[in-house]
Amino acid sequence: MKKFLLLAIKIVLAGLFLYNIHLFSFVVKSFHEAEQKAPPPFKADGGQEDFKYLNEKLRKAKALGPNYLAEEYFSDLTAIKLKEKKNDFDRSTILSINHTITGLLTAFNRNLMNLRGHDSDQAYKQELARLDSARNRSQEILEPGSTKRERDIDIKMRQPGYWPSVLASLFVWLGHFYLENFLLAFSLLWLWWYQEKASLRIKNPLSFLICLLLYPLTIGRVWYKLSRDNFRTLALKVEFRRRQTDLFSLISEDELADIRLFARSHLKIRDYRRYLDERGLYQRQALLPALAVTLLFLMVAPTFEAQAKTDQTGDKQARLEIKIKAPPGNSESSLSIYQIDDNQSPTASPALIFDDYFPIILNMTERLFQPNRQEKFPGFLNNPEPIPLVY
Repeated sequence: MKKFLLLAIKIVLAGLFLYNIHLFSFVVKSFHEAEQKAPPPFKADGGQEDFKYLNEKLRKAKALGPNYLAEEYFSDLTAIKLKEKKNDFDRSTILSINHTITGLLTAFNRNLMNLRGHDSDQAYKQELARLDSARNRSQEILEPGSTKRERDIDIKMRQPGYWPSVLASLFVWLGHFYLENFLLAFSLLWLWWYQEKASLRIKNPLSFLICLLLYPLTIGRVWYKLSRDNFRTLALKVEFRRRQTDLFSLISEDELADIRLFARSHLKIRDYRRYLDERGLYQRQALLPALAVTLLFLMVAPTFEAQAKTDQTGDKQARLEIKIKAPPGNSESSLSIYQIDDNQSPTASPALIFDDYFPIILNMTERLFQPNRQEKFPGFLNNPEPIPLVY
């Protein structure tokens, strides 16, 4: 019941966020415009006259040969677009319209390239000037007043204060967006905290406040780590399944916990392959079948969170180690993948946001607000607890 409640709250927050960015109004407006637009008619002749009209355009372009240039092309394009704008094409000719326009453009482009290769630069520049003139006339016919609007925009952009005003408008919009979604971000970050810690009380309000004030970076960082860890977990599951005698064998909870700990580490996948080789698990299956079976398990059998069964040391830390045989002449090496506290979820580790973004701020808070506090884990920075990374 608790999981369903948390999921419902997340869905409500997502819906409110989509409402704030006006997605629903955009969808409703799009459907409204689609309903208002009349569909192409069914003519009595089944569109035979329209097919003849389009074929005549292609025949004329072919007959003109190298003389089919800018004025001829834009004249034909304008006539077709006007007829389409009046909804005067039969419904069966919709695909033929795009085919005809593509054929006309191909003929015009071929002739223009030939003109550039064989004629003088002056003749080519004159043809480009005719192209601009024909295009502007076509645009003015299809959208009356568009030429004046473009000219006004060009004059406005040349003014000295145009780009600063655009930048100021952008900052105003971003500030409005930031404030409009601030309460939603606060609810989401608090929900993440409660989901992992099972407590509504924030142990370090200063850390939470900094994450909240920079919530676009915080949420983006969390989602990035989630996507990265999920992708790496899938890749490691595929690699592990390739080494099983039976592709459909289940992955145990211990093996799944090790895979997830490795996925959250910074080691490369080839290190995990070496680790499996050292365990005597060699590749027995092809990549594509193993990937297909892994995706099948994800779709038909939901994966439940596994409890990591790792040894607890005296300072209450859990450690996953991979021992890999070193080259001849060196002793066996051990790679420490990940460390977590025993009160943290082994399947949903914190996103160390402050370690990436605010190391100086965190160091200052440690020295100013807790000058006499000893480190809990010697050798590691005693940072305030960041926003947890959870599903």
